[in-house]
Amino acid sequence: MMFHIVRCDQCGEETIVPFAELGEVHPQYPKGLPGPYDIATADADRWVQEHYSGPAITEQEHHARVDQMVGRYAWGGSYRFDTPPKCPRCRSTAFSRHPGWRDVDV
Repeated sequence: MMFHIVRCDQCGEETIVPFAELGEVHPQYPKGLPGPYDIATADADRWVQEHYSGPAITEQEHHARVDQMVGRYAWGGSYRFDTPPKCPRCRSTAFSRHPGWRDVDV
């Protein structure tokens, strides 16, 4: 779970962006958080918060920088954090539950 998923704003194609490929962009975000970014990264985030000397950035700044780093999809769209999931067949973002779906208590 040490990656982000971003989607093409045109077709919804997903790509994975490992934290390790983000260089200085990744530690700048958890640096300014009051707690860990995620439970899976809690130990690394705590280390960053206590030892990383670089600047802290907001979530919006982090997303914008990741979007810029990932760039464009081969077919013309741009990978972005804020692109909602899309149906791979019709590209719709209007999802509904299947009538036979039932909630399961975890």
